[in-house]
Amino acid sequence: MAQEPRAEETRAEEPHFGEIRRMLGDLPDIDRDAASAAGHAALPGTGRLATLARFLAGWQGRTAPQLNHPRLTLFAASHGAAAALGLDPVAASEASVKRFLDGETPLNRLAESLDSDLRIYELSVELASGDFTQGPALEEADCARAMTYGMIAVEPGIDVLALASISAESQLPAAALATLLLGGMAADWCGPSTDPARLALIDKAVSLHAGTRADPLEALRCLGGLDIAAMAGAILACRFARTPVLIDGIEGLAAALVLRALEPTAIQHCLLAHASADPLAAALGRALGFEPLLDLGISTGDGVASATALSVLRAACACQIAADQRN
Repeated sequence: MAQEPRAEETRAEEPHFGEIRRMLGDLPDIDRDAASAAGHAALPGTGRLATLARFLAGWQGRTAPQLNHPRLTLFAASHGAAAALGLDPVAASEASVKRFLDGETPLNRLAESLDSDLRIYELSVELASGDFTQGPALEEADCARAMTYGMIAVEPGIDVLALASISAESQLPAAALATLLLGGMAADWCGPSTDPARLALIDKAVSLHAGTRADPLEALRCLGGLDIAAMAGAILACRFARTPVLIDGIEGLAAALVLRALEPTAIQHCLLAHASADPLAAALGRALGFEPLLDLGISTGDGVASATALSVLRAACACQIAADQRN
């Protein structure tokens, strides 16, 4: 497992939303010839595995999809709004990062068994974002910089990029973005059994920043966090690198929501790893139209579901290889 440079260590010229908007206006499309070739070669009876093989082939731009070099990526940040609930977001996120760096989590073991890269990207974990009930969570330069930093995770040769977050209290910004961009109240997304104090905090933030609904990047800046911004950047970079994306958890879904609100086709290269047992993640997945690969009752959102789903994608590639050999 590798720990990547912190976001503040990669600064050059100030990034801005203008470049992100330009990229969203120039998205490459799926390679329909590659997808069609994979579809024609599919073995009868392989069901959704054949569909996934076509998906991977089309977005990788290969008639024979492959999954030799997947990467599991974890993003970590601290959400300042949690302080309003009497929590210490910095301490909680730092402790989460330490567990992964020390190799003490199920994902560490899964990554080893899958022969997959596991990378952690820290985004100024020691500095919490602003309290979004009092003002914007982020400045534009910081939000755009985080998106740019997320693009670093997308290197040449990666067959699939799996995204997850290990930030503490990330339900707050994810639920706020869902409520603002999709409508309703926090309870509609988090479930009525959620702590009323949390629901009130989210609804207060959404009311304060209601004017950003027409500009999802501004919504991300005001309500999101550095981890969600970085994941949005990674998803966008994957589109240009022809790297399919596997999403696990509410932060990745919130990032996908922002991109889809900006450009309806922006997340066509993404898959959802798991039908989460977390009400917010499940609701966001349905709202985005994803068909989860798995449904195992997992609700951690920390990459375990993505790592497990990689085995399904490997099975799809193996079936495609068998089909090609038969033909």
